[in-house]
Amino acid sequence: MIKKPSPFRIKLFIALSCAFFIFTIVGTLSHEFGHYVVGKYYGAEPVIHYGYTSDTHYTKEYLILDSLYMLNEDAIKAKQPFPAKQLFEETQEQYYNQSLWIVMGGPFQTMVTGTIGFLLLLLVYKKRTETDFLTFKEWFFVFLSLFWLRQTANVMVGWGTFLLTGKTSMRSDEIRIAEHLDWYPHTLELITASIGLGVLAYIVFKVIPLSQRMLFLASGLVGGVTGYLFWLVYVGPVVMP
Repeated sequence: MIKKPSPFRIKLFIALSCAFFIFTIVGTLSHEFGHYVVGKYYGAEPVIHYGYTSDTHYTKEYLILDSLYMLNEDAIKAKQPFPAKQLFEETQEQYYNQSLWIVMGGPFQTMVTGTIGFLLLLLVYKKRTETDFLTFKEWFFVFLSLFWLRQTANVMVGWGTFLLTGKTSMRSDEIRIAEHLDWYPHTLELITASIGLGVLAYIVFKVIPLSQRMLFLASGLVGGVTGYLFWLVYVGPVVMP
């Protein structure tokens, strides 16, 4: 006779699935908010959309560069001297540095949030005595820690896309940062994805009670995929196009 799951396990599965669903959306928007804050700091007027942030590059330096380029286009293309060449080159360097920080704003926010959550989780985990039950606070820190999963998920999605289409996307923040720094394009992706995988492994095998591990993973799959489809495919493009 097949044993029916207990009401507690059903409720926990639903609660965890909902938490994964919510944190998938919150994580996406908070990541974009990181780009937004840095863009505003540099004088742009960025706009947060459902899964990306636009108009982050229209800083004062960009407008100066655009104006200088329009006035000296022929000389710039021919690499010839012109009266404002020094100003153009200095402003160009400033703009490139700004662009780097704006791109870094999203991953920085995500990884800092995940790191804070993980450190708080370690702090409360050392003090716990119950082995088969996590408190609400501990679950909250677990989900904050899982902000690191964005890094791992990006690489997994990239691999999946490559296997299905044979094409590799080069648009991720981590690749753009690596290219700014003249590094191998996938350097940051692989490093941060490995850290995210380590955080997940610690949570699954050290923090989550053995009796709830499969339930936790199943709810993560259900809630994460549902949240992704709900926000990034169906609802997000409608309410925040």
